[in-house]
Amino acid sequence: MEIVLTIDDIDYGAFVERYYPLVKDRIQGGDGMGGMLLSKLSSVPPDQVRKVVDMLPTAAKDEIAVRLLNANKERLLAKASRLLDEQDLGVKIIDVEIRK
Repeated sequence: MEIVLTIDDIDYGAFVERYYPLVKDRIQGGDGMGGMLLSKLSSVPPDQVRKVVDMLPTAAKDEIAVRLLNANKERLLAKASRLLDEQDLGVKIIDVEIRK
């Protein structure tokens, strides 16, 4: 069974500012515009990351967000599983796929 969640109204600057430092070592380089942009972000002073990200086109911000979410996949699974356990819903999440 699959459940699809659609997210919108993302504060990309705040999102990248918060999560990029946690996962930057795991997502440097790679294919596509997102990989290139994330590599460039490593040279941006931390207090300027939000401003830089906010200037990017939406497609670039979406690609960066997807890469950051996928880099945090295990943490997302753990938190979602913990929430389901707390609600005693009797289901288990085995995987999450994040794509645009």
